[in-house]
Amino acid sequence: MKKVALLLVLTMISFTSCKKDAADVEFSTNLSKTSDQIDVNSPTLKSATSAYNETFIVNLENPDTQDYINKIKDIDLENVRITFQGLAGLAGNTTPTLLKLTINNQVVLEYNNFVYDRVANGQDFVIDDTQKVDQMADLLKTAKKLTIKVEGNIPDAAMYQFYIKFMAKANITASAL
Repeated sequence: MKKVALLLVLTMISFTSCKKDAADVEFSTNLSKTSDQIDVNSPTLKSATSAYNETFIVNLENPDTQDYINKIKDIDLENVRITFQGLAGLAGNTTPTLLKLTINNQVVLEYNNFVYDRVANGQDFVIDDTQKVDQMADLLKTAKKLTIKVEGNIPDAAMYQFYIKFMAKANITASAL
């Protein structure tokens, strides 16, 4: 009898602690946005530094989410990352001195002296700080978008260009239609 009572109590606790309704819909979507081309012009002095600064928006609304956009209860982000693409104009030995990625005014990545080869080969920069990823998910849930800003500088550079691509998988819980 005690086992049955304990089982009932545990079952009641598990049902009351879950915020998901039986009628809720769960689905995943991939969020992806590539910045406009970022152009960096060389300063006239060899010892000077070239700077770059670009802002772009990642919207939550897409064909997967459009019917549920105002019914979203929860978002969980996975595999949040950025990649440099189309990098042209840098010499192989050039080492950028600063890369800073800000999402909704929260610095999520900051590197000093990050390696050119890592950028040139399209290696992902993974954003794995749980607190920052959760903040991004909360912002997506409330504002339906993220504002991404990438900025930095590079010494002794000729003119160069690149793109930044933001990618993440969003697991979404929404009220049924």
